[in-house]
Amino acid sequence: MGTLELRGIDKVYRSRGKPAVHAVRALDMDVRKGEIVALLGSSGCGKTSTLRMIAGFESVSSGSIALNGRRIDHLAPAQRKVAMAFEGYSLYPPLTVRENIAFALKSRQLSRAEIARRVGAIAQLVEIDDILESFPRSISGGQQQRASLAPWCGMPIFICSTSRWGSSSRSSARSCAVGSRASWRSAK
Repeated sequence: MGTLELRGIDKVYRSRGKPAVHAVRALDMDVRKGEIVALLGSSGCGKTSTLRMIAGFESVSSGSIALNGRRIDHLAPAQRKVAMAFEGYSLYPPLTVRENIAFALKSRQLSRAEIARRVGAIAQLVEIDDILESFPRSISGGQQQRASLAPWCGMPIFICSTSRWGSSSRSSARSCAVGSRASWRSAK
């Protein structure tokens, strides 16, 4: 069974001449295969710090993070097989939607045929298969959101921060989460 495990996670931010800020304290959490989890809380309570530690963009002050029983908190972000979509769009203006999705998949060292297959499947999943030849400036904001999420669909762990995104993005994130579950199941 696939699981993301956080054990005793602490995150302390230190700045010279200022008191330390303890953003996350002794967090224990398990996320099992197929679960969709939301971190809720007031501003400054450690939600984003937790997500950034899972993705590898922040170091863990103490504790451990494991994915499928393998400790990942010491690995670089690219080695974790974890995707994090930020609130802004991350599309390259001179590339088509197809090329933007394929560009992100190329870092996974897949064959051209596999990249093409995945681009088509993911585009269909997030309902942008009819705009694959379009450029970002020519598509709507909702389509841009879905196109920017698309490359990360199907990752074993997909983290999406949607605090300021609209309902279109939440729908896309749900589609990606479903795609991630399906991908995780088929990868076993």
